[in-house]
Amino acid sequence: MPLSRAEINEIQERLEEGMSPQEIADSIGRMADLEHADILIIRSVANDLLRGEPVRASDDEPAPSG
Repeated sequence: MPLSRAEINEIQERLEEGMSPQEIADSIGRMADLEHADILIIRSVANDLLRGEPVRASDDEPAPSG
């Protein structure tokens, strides 16, 4: 389940509001009735964002090659 930039931004906003990665994943998972694997992906992305790691979105421009 690749996440779009809008979805990643939503996760970032929730982190900034003080939600934990687990709370974010659980909340989105309940609202969207997601499979367990998709919830794990959301939690992983939230953890990456929390650590300040770059997260690539499905709709980002491809990285230049070469």
